[in-house]
Amino acid sequence: IHHGREYQVMTNSPIFDKQLAITEYWNQIGGTVMLPGTNRAADRFVRASFYINAVPKTADPLEAVAVVLGVVRNASVPYGIT
Repeated sequence: IHHGREYQVMTNSPIFDKQLAITEYWNQIGGTVMLPGTNRAADRFVRASFYINAVPKTADPLEAVAVVLGVVRNASVPYGIT
């Protein structure tokens, strides 16, 4: 189990070390060019990791909530989809 502030994103599978390797691959491509778009956990992890580090940082609590919700919505699977 991974615990700490340095862990900002989590998904079901694959194991965390493999998720980090996949994320590093996509970091080399560049998230502004292309990101994986399937509902697979690894793809959702990559999108969430990219966006949480790319979005503007703000001290405004309402804006911060809006930013985080945007990241979560981008990486989540709609209710009822399996």
